[in-house]
Amino acid sequence: MSDSQDYIEVTDVVPFQTDEEVVVGDLSKLSSDILPVAQNVLGEIRKASREVSKDGATKGLKLELRIVDGIPTIDSQGNVQYKYRGKVVFPRSSDLLYDVNTAIRTKDYYKGPHLLGLKFFLQALSLDVKDVRINDEFLTGLVGRKVLFSVKHVPNQTQDETGAWVDDGTMKERVYGWKKANED
Repeated sequence: MSDSQDYIEVTDVVPFQTDEEVVVGDLSKLSSDILPVAQNVLGEIRKASREVSKDGATKGLKLELRIVDGIPTIDSQGNVQYKYRGKVVFPRSSDLLYDVNTAIRTKDYYKGPHLLGLKFFLQALSLDVKDVRINDEFLTGLVGRKVLFSVKHVPNQTQDETGAWVDDGTMKERVYGWKKANED
């Protein structure tokens, strides 16, 4: 430090609004039926099929993934424990779209960007993205393959009486972020 300019002055003035202390209480018994946020979770594809949206406008891959090694969690003593081994998760088929009726779905998203989830999934499995054909042989070939994925929490939405999608106050897990897994 060269002179008295190289220090931070502490004052009683806080540069942001403070609030009263709120005692939340004991959260140790709180549990959730959704997976924790996680990255690089190893999953094995157990089932692969096609799914068509209710209005028939979109087709996507319907996958059933089994978590292989579990997800690291911290117990009450601060130790790492792996949980959820063998739990089955279902990526949204709308994140793995391969066909869209653009007469029904007219947003720009459905003119190309909707295929990015499928592309990233195929790349994670080291499959050719230049000549993609979704057929029975392709779907059968996915079963037993392993892939890394991430889990995040997103608001669960339901349609209200007007047909608008609104958050219902709960959360759900979303599988995304496909990466190549080392196949044994």
